[in-house]
Amino acid sequence: MAETKNFNPIDSQEVFTIPNSSDTSNVIDLGGSRLLGLLHPAALTGTSLDIEGSFDGVTFFKLVNTSGVVLSVPFSASRGMTFVPADFAGWRFLRLVSDSSEGADRVFTAQLRPLS
Repeated sequence: MAETKNFNPIDSQEVFTIPNSSDTSNVIDLGGSRLLGLLHPAALTGTSLDIEGSFDGVTFFKLVNTSGVVLSVPFSASRGMTFVPADFAGWRFLRLVSDSSEGADRVFTAQLRPLS
């Protein structure tokens, strides 16, 4: 088993929150990092989330990968999801959009790693 006492983590976490009665989260500024994973909350009113990206933090677009598939996250309670970091290359700002207005604040933890 790997020794962890000398491990110097470089990853960080940021939080996406979709407020009660809303369908759109706050904006995360990746600022030189890439999105690796997302931890889901225990409940969600909607059934899926779209990931939107922006160059300026103001105007957002639904993201698609190079195959033309919309980057959508199917919801699974209290689960983690891993992403292909290349899907977010070129986008500095990200936010989540639920397919339904949420019945309570929903908090998602994003796992980020600096670009090397």
